[in-house]
Amino acid sequence: MIKEKFKSFLARKMNLKSNAFYACSPHLSPALVDCIKKLTEDQSLGDKAYYEFGLFKGHSLWFAQQIFSVYDQKEISYYGFDSFSGLPKVEGIDEGGGFNEGDYSVSQNEVLLNLEKNSADLNKIQLFKGFFSNEHFRNLEKSNQFKEPCLAVIDCDLYSSTVPVLDFLLPKIKSETYILFDDYNCFEKDDGKGQRLALTEAKQKFPNLKWEELNDFGWHGKTFKASL
Repeated sequence: MIKEKFKSFLARKMNLKSNAFYACSPHLSPALVDCIKKLTEDQSLGDKAYYEFGLFKGHSLWFAQQIFSVYDQKEISYYGFDSFSGLPKVEGIDEGGGFNEGDYSVSQNEVLLNLEKNSADLNKIQLFKGFFSNEHFRNLEKSNQFKEPCLAVIDCDLYSSTVPVLDFLLPKIKSETYILFDDYNCFEKDDGKGQRLALTEAKQKFPNLKWEELNDFGWHGKTFKASL
């Protein structure tokens, strides 16, 4: 049954209504499939959520929803976070990684249009606009009840953006969560920069969490499992 659903999904994916709808990181898609398969092997995930930080055109969020649907996980909520203006000003420790202010800028309306015309279930998706900071996420939490994460994609490139994302995400983990750091191996795998440094600091801030380092995807990303 699962194989037949995959065949149907892949057939639809090959006939996307817009050839411009693609992932900036193509290796992320198979990594998502692998995580979702592991998450759903022996359990229904129930009322949990998928989190994505850095949406670009919305393809990975859309793709995750399609794969969860293949595995009959119908109650999952989907949260997408983005400035919709590209990267913030790149300065200090984030310099030298090849990232520039405004990179990956796609408007919120364009992301919504991509999701809609490719048959995403918009009733399950919430998009949140703003540059990532602790203040930004505190403000969001004042007016939203965010669910426990089961899977998260952190594709915000910079140390300065990843730190507040982890401060926001990690306290919500109640059992286990797969986290895909799309830019973990950027900055030439320098442990003192980028997402590597942000994760090192997060492990010190949240010592109650256990971390399992899993596989790389592409040259740039790495998957982890965080659990209590």
